Amino acid sequence: MPQYPIIKFDPTVPAKFADWFGPPAVLTAEDLEIHDRMLCGLFHNVRPQDFLEFIHTHALAYNFCLRLALRRRRDKVIHHTNNEKFEREKRDLLQDAERRKEEIRRFNKMYEPRCPEADDAKTQTRFAIEREIHEAKMNKRLAEVDAETNQKLAELQKSKDEPFDEAATFDQWIDAAERIDDELAMVEQNIRITLKLLDEHRTGLGQRLRQVADEIVDVELAEESAPAYEEAVGAQSASGTEGRKGSTGPVTVSSVIELPSPASSDQRCASPIRLAQWIRTTAEQRTG
Repeated sequence: MPQYPIIKFDPTVPAKFADWFGPPAVLTAEDLEIHDRMLCGLFHNVRPQDFLEFIHTHALAYNFCLRLALRRRRDKVIHHTNNEKFEREKRDLLQDAERRKEEIRRFNKMYEPRCPEADDAKTQTRFAIEREIHEAKMNKRLAEVDAETNQKLAELQKSKDEPFDEAATFDQWIDAAERIDDELAMVEQNIRITLKLLDEHRTGLGQRLRQVADEIVDVELAEESAPAYEEAVGAQSASGTEGRKGSTGPVTVSSVIELPSPASSDQRCASPIRLAQWIRTTAEQRTG
């Protein structure tokens, strides 16, 4: 049984990507269908949360589709080389048959019975009979050549339909296959790079920002003077330090604390920075 359920095709997903990034770079309708299904599957697995993740998902779908196309092309190159071998043998057979038939026609024309100048009806009749016999022999030899050629073509077609030996044409397809393997290696590298970028984006700065947002403590600001605010922060830091020294358990902090706000404009601008410092200190006390 598969670990994950089968993903149903959602036509809105490729339509959304096509609206943002344009139509995919594919050649046939079959390749377009494969690309859309890969894109839909990746979308359901990755679940992109922002535009950068949408870009990485689109790049992954294109590289997966390109990798599949290159693998299919590699097999086609080997089969095409094998087919070229049989096509070349077929052309050689047909050319040999035409050459033999042309020799038979030239030989027949060389030894064709000559029509006498006499107007004797008996002589003319005999000449006509000899010419018909000569042409019948020529046609018979031509038919034999055609029958022999058709038999060889049938044997060649039978050999073509059977499983072929790749070693027989190894020197003819290995260069093209190596070039395709180089392209596949580049595509595989692009896939790894894109997956790494997607992972770093999701588990890097984005995750850290979400964690900081989740750990922020709700604070209510009260209208008090700046010295009272500094005293409250210093008292809270001192109590946290004593709590760490005297107790081995975690330090608990109230979720709602009244903090004074400065009266002047300069102090009002500096209070968010001090508030951030207090939040960082509190978080360190909770984790320390």
